Amino acid sequence: MAWRTGSALMATALLAVAWVAPTTTLADPGQAGRIAGGIGAQGFDPSASYRTATQALGLQDARTSGELGGEVGIQVTQQQQRSFRCRDGARITAGGVRVSIESCEQSQNGSLSTLSVSVCDALTQGIGCTDERYTAVQQVPPGGEATFTGGLLTGTYRVSADCNSNECEMTMHQLHGDAWGGHDMRNQASQRVDATDGHPINAIRDVRNDPVFGAGENFANNRAHCLGGQFDQLFTEGDIPVSCNPDDPRSIDFLDIDGNGQCEPDVLETDLCIVNIPTQIVTCEPDSRECDVQRETAEFVCERKREVQVVGTELECTPFSAPCVPGASSCCSFRLTCNNAQSADIRYEGCVTGVVWNRNVTLANLAQGVNYNANPGSIIRCNSNGHCSIDWGNVNGNQQPIGDVRYNVHSFTLRNKNVYEDFWIDSCGDFEERMPDVG
Repeated sequence: MAWRTGSALMATALLAVAWVAPTTTLADPGQAGRIAGGIGAQGFDPSASYRTATQALGLQDARTSGELGGEVGIQVTQQQQRSFRCRDGARITAGGVRVSIESCEQSQNGSLSTLSVSVCDALTQGIGCTDERYTAVQQVPPGGEATFTGGLLTGTYRVSADCNSNECEMTMHQLHGDAWGGHDMRNQASQRVDATDGHPINAIRDVRNDPVFGAGENFANNRAHCLGGQFDQLFTEGDIPVSCNPDDPRSIDFLDIDGNGQCEPDVLETDLCIVNIPTQIVTCEPDSRECDVQRETAEFVCERKREVQVVGTELECTPFSAPCVPGASSCCSFRLTCNNAQSADIRYEGCVTGVVWNRNVTLANLAQGVNYNANPGSIIRCNSNGHCSIDWGNVNGNQQPIGDVRYNVHSFTLRNKNVYEDFWIDSCGDFEERMPDVG
């Protein structure tokens, strides 16, 4: 049996150095150094190189099977860990495999709550991970893992993740395998490359087969031959032809061959050359750089206080009640009831059944005089000092005036209250005057 390839380039490279034994594991550090030609190289450390290579690739194991002339297989196991941000739409690349985070949530203590991902391994074949090359979305359970295989994938992948209050980390387990049979391994590899859309090897082949590439290659070869001839002429005759045309007699003298020296020019000229070098603006990714910004500060102390003072007085409603006239029976009465400081209700009751008046007035009405029953002579009025007087005229059961009007039968005084006004005293001054001098 044979696993499908996870990386044609990786499998081919490993197979080229490992097919000689039916079953082989990763070379030890010393053996890896000797194979790489490291023995005798100045400063070469086989153990450090071995550790660096295996850690960078996340390699855990590589095994081959089969024998020369038959079917040869290889199986590669990798494990890589990457830190990631728990946010929807984030993407992580590990070992040529790209993981797309469809949804991610953390609990209040920072632990992983939910995580749903899809994977794409087209990068292992030199192809970009477009949307259609990603697998269906799977949920990665907290403390567990999700397995992806089949479809467009060329290997088997297990994804697990964990988060805390500081960071999140994803672990990717990768298993790649492939097999080639007999003596036609080169043909099988070529067929796989041809069957992969957009493979870099096909793009390189198309470029080399283009006539423009051939013309450029011929030009480069001819130019290299010409330059070689020019250097030969320089060191044998002391001059360099100005062109590659053999019929062009022009040349430039540089060396005095006979005198074994260098020609000196009669006149030395200098000139100023101004070259506009294009610049490139690079925008850093968020959170990629930390800055410590300090500003000069100055402390100002100022005072604001609130003061209140009397700016005048105003009259205030004062309740009052009395019989219609002094000594009258209680059945005839006058009553003023305050609603608030500036308005009141007046109620008049006569001894005749049905003689009742109610009226709502303001202090401004009282200053003009207010009639409080059907007799035009029944008036209550107040002057600007708050002194109020009441005139009384009687009425019968038909609300008709009877008898004479009696003036100033009662008097009372409205309360006088102060009017206050508050204001701020500010010693801070204008803001511009308090700005520090940082010049």
